Amino acid sequence: MFNFFKRKKHNAPSRHEPPQTTHSTTSPDGGQPSSAVPPVDASVSSAFSIDDPLAAEVYLAFQTDQVQLPALPDVAARVRTMISDPDVSFDQVAQLLQADMAMTGKLITVANSPRFGGVAPVASCQAAIGRLGLKGTQDLAVSMALSRMFFARDVGVRTALKALWEHSILVAATASELAQQTNGVVDPDEAMLGGLIHDVGTLAILNHLNTDRTRRYSPDEITRVVAALRGRLGSEILRQWQFEERIVRCAEHAENRGWRSGKLEPVELVIVAQAYSMIDPADSVSHAALLQLPTFKRLPICAEGVESGLQALLELRPRIEATMNVFR
Repeated sequence: MFNFFKRKKHNAPSRHEPPQTTHSTTSPDGGQPSSAVPPVDASVSSAFSIDDPLAAEVYLAFQTDQVQLPALPDVAARVRTMISDPDVSFDQVAQLLQADMAMTGKLITVANSPRFGGVAPVASCQAAIGRLGLKGTQDLAVSMALSRMFFARDVGVRTALKALWEHSILVAATASELAQQTNGVVDPDEAMLGGLIHDVGTLAILNHLNTDRTRRYSPDEITRVVAALRGRLGSEILRQWQFEERIVRCAEHAENRGWRSGKLEPVELVIVAQAYSMIDPADSVSHAALLQLPTFKRLPICAEGVESGLQALLELRPRIEATMNVFR
C-alpha cells in the first residue's frame, strides 16, 4: 500500500487486512468520548466487512449519502460521451477539447512524445487526435482531467494528495510501458488510465477528511482508513462513472498481489507497477518482492526469467520518467 506520510518498501498493509485497532471520538460539545462506531451493517455494505471502527464510520458516511462520491470532471465525461458515438469525427472531438487550452497543449505534447512521435511534429489538436486515435485521446483526456482533482485547501491533505498523484503517475507510466511489451494483449493507454485511477478511492477519502470540520485526523488514522476502504470506494466510484470492468478492477484489486485473470489485463500491470514503485533500483535486496510476484513472472518481459525482466524494466526508467513529466 502507498503510505502518504512515510514511504515503505516492504510489509505494507493489505486493503484486505485492515488494521485491528480501536477508535473513539470526542463529542462536538467537548464531553466524554463517544463509543466506537460499530462495523457497517451488512445490508448497507453488501457483505463488505470493515473491522476498523473509524473506517466503518467513514464508509457509512459515503453509503448513506452524507458524503457524495466525486463526479467525473465535466470535460472528461463529455469526451467519453462523444467518443461513444460511432459517427463522431476528429473535428468534433477537437472542437470540444480546444475549449480547454491546457488539455489541448498536453495532448499535443503527448502526440509529439517519443512514444507517439511521427516523422514530423504535430501542432494542432486535430492532428494530435489523429495521431493518438479516438480511444487514446479519450483515455488521455480523462487522465488529465483527473489530475485537477488532486488539490485540497488543507496543507497536510494537499501534501498527501501531491504525493498520491506522484505515485499514481509512476504506476501509470510503468503500467503503460509494460503494456507495450505485451504485443497488443493490453492497450498501453488503458494500462496508463488504470494506473492513474487505481487510487481514486484514496482521493475520495482524503477529500472527505479534508472537508470534515468536526475533527482533525492524524496521519495514522488517515493511513488506516485508506488501507481499509480505498479499493471498495474506488471500484464504486468507477462504476458510477460507467468505466469498463477491466478498468474498475484496477482500483478494486491494485493491492491484491495474488490476483490473476484468465487473460492478461490492465490490473495485473498495475499490480506489477505498484510493486516496482516500492523498490530502490540501486538496492538489490528491495527487488525481492517484485521478483517473487506471480503476476510479474507471467509477463512477456520475463520470458527469459525474472532477473532479465527486472533488468529490462529498469532500463525503461528513462521512458517512464518522460511519461511522468507529461502529467506533472
